[in-house]
Amino acid sequence: MSLKVGGKTVQGLVDTGSATSIIHPELYFSIPEDIRPPLQETSIMLKLPNGEQISAKGQAEIEVEINSTTTKFHPFLLAEMEYQLILGFDFLSKHSCKIDTGNRTLTICQQGKDQKPAIKRLLSCRITAAETVTIPAGHEVIITGDLSAPPCDGREQPLLIEADSKLAERYNLLVARAVVEPAEKIPVRIANFSGVAVTLFQHTVIGRGEPVQNIAAIMPETPIQETTEPESENSDTPQERSRTDQSGTTPD
Repeated sequence: MSLKVGGKTVQGLVDTGSATSIIHPELYFSIPEDIRPPLQETSIMLKLPNGEQISAKGQAEIEVEINSTTTKFHPFLLAEMEYQLILGFDFLSKHSCKIDTGNRTLTICQQGKDQKPAIKRLLSCRITAAETVTIPAGHEVIITGDLSAPPCDGREQPLLIEADSKLAERYNLLVARAVVEPAEKIPVRIANFSGVAVTLFQHTVIGRGEPVQNIAAIMPETPIQETTEPESENSDTPQERSRTDQSGTTPD
């Protein structure tokens, strides 16, 4: 679809499957310098459709014009993309957009507030070892992990700890999956299944934290009931068994 950024008409993509909006660095730097918004550093990790995770090159407040409606949003800079601009779910949700697939149009129904969207809390964070630790062979330990980026601070969603695949390949270590509350320091359970002690150095990537939106308690479909069946006639009561043990004979 056609839209305007910095007074320039460009072709953008509306992608409901993308959690975040993305702008190509080429388009960002084509905005005249006197009106170009400042680029803010970020250590957010973005996940590509093939599962690869890459670092965004920054984030900026961009003014975009769609069908004569002008608004602002905060896309991430990413060079690994075909389109100059991708409007993700964060933009569509924030502005209550309506998509007409028949006419290939996008309508902004509500102007969002000029603030960074909370959607970045939906992105994953790397978890690294907070300190150097040696794990003996055949042992399981709980170590302290660090969240990789300041944008992870202030999360509202709990995090699901997922193991880094390279950790198992290189060191034969297994990281237990667990749901934790986001904090500067988080507990991580690691088991060493190798035959030798393994040393994890500080800042080694041990996993990632994936946001958890909903946590539901798993309850049995049928309530557990106490057994009330009468004991068999041949079964001894605890008292009778005690008397048998003491006398060596059974009661008449």
